Amino acid sequence: MKKILIACTVLLIVVILTTLVFDWGRREIPIPDMNQVATSTIANNTPIIVSYPIDNQTVTSPIHINGTVQGNWFFEGTFPVELIDSNGDVIGSTTATTDGDWATTSDVYFSADISYRNATTTDRAFLLLENDNPSGDPAHLEQKFIPLILK
Repeated sequence: MKKILIACTVLLIVVILTTLVFDWGRREIPIPDMNQVATSTIANNTPIIVSYPIDNQTVTSPIHINGTVQGNWFFEGTFPVELIDSNGDVIGSTTATTDGDWATTSDVYFSADISYRNATTTDRAFLLLENDNPSGDPAHLEQKFIPLILK
């Protein structure tokens, strides 16, 4: 009986450790439904203004992105940007940067260039801009989705 209890405990520990190892660093990106998106304010009342590209704009690679956002979106002057096709595949990633003082709550100009391969299976995509959230705390995560048409 003691051997069975020890074997079950070891098996349980192995299962838990395996789950942690394979799930470590994994992150789910909430992809909005392409058919229900009217504007890029779908994520939340994010304090970011994207001047280019605008919602549902037809774009070509590389996409030059620019706008303004509160300085607290940055960490060391950068925040992440991803291009996600309608299949949920990340087809491009980069970081937005600023030349200005990012250690402020005032609006700060940002820009980024993101490239994607032309061999994507869809012509629809989302540009995902996220605040740099070094804590990893979902309560501090802010996102902005911009629907695009790829050429």
